[in-house]
Order: sequence, then C-alpha cells, then structure tokens
Amino acid sequence: RETGTIGGNLMVDTRCFFLNQSAFWRKSLGYCLKAEGDCCHVVPQKEICYATYSSDMGPGLMVLGASLHFEGPGGSRDVPLTEFYIDEGRDRFHLKPGEILTQINLPKDIDEWTTGYRKLRLRDTMDFPAMGAAIAVKQDADRAISDLRIAICGVSMAPLYLTEVAEKFIGETATSDVLDKLAEETMNATQPKKNLVVPTRYRKKMVRVYTRRLLGDLMGEEAVATLRI
Repeated sequence: RETGTIGGNLMVDTRCFFLNQSAFWRKSLGYCLKAEGDCCHVVPQKEICYATYSSDMGPGLMVLGASLHFEGPGGSRDVPLTEFYIDEGRDRFHLKPGEILTQINLPKDIDEWTTGYRKLRLRDTMDFPAMGAAIAVKQDADRAISDLRIAICGVSMAPLYLTEVAEKFIGETATSDVLDKLAEETMNATQPKKNLVVPTRYRKKMVRVYTRRLLGDLMGEEAVATLRI
C-alpha cells in the first residue's frame, strides 16, 4: 500500500471468484480462460473472459474527463480514459508492447463539476469494489442538470461509462422523482455476472441504491428522499 500508485490502480488486474481460488480447487473443475484453461466458468463459453474490473480510481477519473499519456518504442500518445478499457477480462485495456503510463491528465474545467464516488465492499477498508458508482454533475442556478457523467465499476469486465443514461436527464430539474428515475435507469443499464462472492442480484440492486444516495449527496439535501429498497 505504501508503494501503490494511481496508474497501478487504473491497470489493476480483473478479478473473479473462480480465479481467486487455489490451484487445487481450480484443477478439480478445470482451468479457466484467465488461468491456463480454454473455458470461462462464469458464463460457460470459450471466447470471453468475464473476470470483473476492480479499480476504484477508474470510474472516478472517467467522470472527470481524464486522459492517459503513454511513452513507448513507437513514441508517445494520449488516450481518453473512457477509451482505454476493453470489455474482456484477459486483455483488459489498450496497451501497446513496451508502453509505460507516465501521466494522468485532467481537463481545466474539473473545478466546475461536483463529483463523488461510493462503493459496495465486504470490508470498510482494504477491499476491492463489489460495485462502485462515480458521478460528476453540473447544475444551473435553478438546480437543473446542465451536464452529467456516470461510471459504474465492479459489474463488468470494464468500467461502464453510461453516456446514454446520463444524456436523458440533462435539462431535468433534480427533484427526488427525477433522481429516483435516474438511479433506476442506471441500475437497468448494468448486468453483474456471477464472478464475485457478493451475489449478482444484490450487486445489481445496490447500483440503484448507491447511485441514488450519491446523487442526493451531490445535488443537495432538498433532492434527498427516502429510498425504498
């Protein structure tokens, strides 16, 4: 933990309940796509590894509009964080051979955004997210949503950047009913897989719960309503 870096967290390995078991345990069932095998046991097939994305920093920096700067044998390049990840548990991200992440750049307007992150985990500290929600929002003087970004982690092989969901609510006033609907649509846009200890139905439900609570935190107490779980 003392030598950990933000870049290291952005490129942390994907996780899966099956992969996390001992070699003896895995051998008894047959190895998986991510560990010497030719079949995924989360969603049985031979093409896609469904190990889940497990970084906290990824969604938070995504909603801030971060980009990554790489240096490598072919020169330097910049990649928006929203375009860096691959929806596959083995490949994980677009990294060329020999490249090193040297900078994480943020746009000049980050002070104009109100942002936050909440995560579901088994322990209060030292734990990977079973689900995480990051939100960045701008509001007009009348509390209308002028811009919105949402990213969810821990439910897929890459962080989900929910542009289509966010765009539906731009221009809406942040009433309790609007935020309830936004949290519901965020949940409906996710489909957790059976690859972590925390059950899939619970993780999906918590997308709505955590998103709604975070929205209330970011947009003021007037928007907070009792949430029926």
